[in-house]
Amino acid sequence: MRQKNGVSEVVGSLLMLVVVAITVSVLVAYGIPTIYSNQEHIRMRNAAAMMVSFSELVSKVSSDLLPTASMKFALSGGSLLVSPNEEIIVYVNNSTSNIYYTIINKIVEYKYDNKKICFDGGVWVKDSSGSYNINPPKIKVKGKNISVTLYKFPGNSSVSGRGFVNVEIKYNSSETRIFNESGYIEMEIYSDYVEAWKKWLEEEGFTVAESNGKIKARTNFSFLRLSIYTVDVEMRI
Repeated sequence: MRQKNGVSEVVGSLLMLVVVAITVSVLVAYGIPTIYSNQEHIRMRNAAAMMVSFSELVSKVSSDLLPTASMKFALSGGSLLVSPNEEIIVYVNNSTSNIYYTIINKIVEYKYDNKKICFDGGVWVKDSSGSYNINPPKIKVKGKNISVTLYKFPGNSSVSGRGFVNVEIKYNSSETRIFNESGYIEMEIYSDYVEAWKKWLEEEGFTVAESNGKIKARTNFSFLRLSIYTVDVEMRI
């Protein structure tokens, strides 16, 4: 009887070890990817919130509400940079000719793997599902009264790694043009976020055509206020 009890205890222990091994295997196979997925979701959600905060500070500095501003941006293994990965060309035309144009070719962008968030007047996100807007640019259409605010970021700056980067924002210069006549404004946008730009501009009342990774957006105006703010962005660990 004692021998049988000993065998039973050994078999029971082996069964326990098998159950534990299976449980650990299931956790490794299914639990760890889920944990990584949740970590990435939290990382990008926090980065998006910080980019929205950055956009609000840029707006305050450019509007002369603050002379300078600074914030800490959590890198979380990604990179933050002033990037030339976008170009916006703005044309203002009357009935016969072009009367003004400007080119804006820098954005502030956060990258982690294949996910990106940028500020170029609005805050845009791009991931495996496509691109979408989370904070609209300052472009307002009310009938034929149009107000457009865009930002230029001169220079080049980038940081990557973990921890926090200190981002300093300084007013550089501004230009405001008022067109009090009939005409139309057209924007050519070359961007990784062009899908989101197209959807948002169409919702605002622009006529939008897309081809080869760029869009042309146009709308008529009888009064147009076009403001271009140049803002210096410095990044330091």
